[in-house]
Amino acid sequence: MQKNILKNKSGTSLIEIMFAVSIFVILIGLTLGIFKSTIESQKSIIASQDTQESLRFLFEIMSKEIRSAQVVDHGCEWATGNNSGNEIYDTEAGNTELYFKNKNDECVAYYIDINDDLVIRRRTAANDIVLPITPNDIKVTSLIFDVTDNVIGVSPDVKIQPCLTMKIEVEANNAGAHKHHMIMQTTVSSRYYK
Repeated sequence: MQKNILKNKSGTSLIEIMFAVSIFVILIGLTLGIFKSTIESQKSIIASQDTQESLRFLFEIMSKEIRSAQVVDHGCEWATGNNSGNEIYDTEAGNTELYFKNKNDECVAYYIDINDDLVIRRRTAANDIVLPITPNDIKVTSLIFDVTDNVIGVSPDVKIQPCLTMKIEVEANNAGAHKHHMIMQTTVSSRYYK
C-alpha cells in the first residue's frame, strides 16, 4: 500500500501553475479596480459635502445681515438710485447685485466680482471694505436676488412681510479633476417692522 502511494505521487504541471497565477492576477486586478473606484467616489462625495457646507455657511452669514436690514433712506445711493426711500432692499444688474443698509448703518452690497467670487462690500462714512466671502476652490457662476413686497409703510392694508430669495450657482473644483456644479436657494424674511 505504501508503494502505490509513492508511485502515484505526481507534481503540478506548468500549465496548471500558469492557469492558477492568471486567475489570481485577474482577481487582484478586479479587486484593485473596485478599490480605486470606491476611493474616487469617496473623494467626490467629500468634495460635494465640502461645497455644500461652504454654501450653507455663506447663506448663514448673508441671512443674518439681510434679515436685520433697515429701510434705505438715500444714504446708500451707490446702486441704481431708484430706491424710493421706503424700501429695504435695492437690486441692480438683473437682480445679480443686492444693496441695503444693515443694523449698524453700514451700506452693504453683495455681488460677483471679476474673479467669480461672491463679494461683500461694507461702506461707512470712514471706510469702504470689499472682501470675498467664497472659498478659493468655489467659482460663482450665477447669483440672483428676488425681492418680494419690498415697500414698507405704503398702505396699512399690506400684510405681507418683505422677503428676499437668494439663488446661487457654483462650480467647485476641490476634488482634483472633478468639477461639481451645485445650485442652492434660500429665502430670508425681513425683521424690520414699522
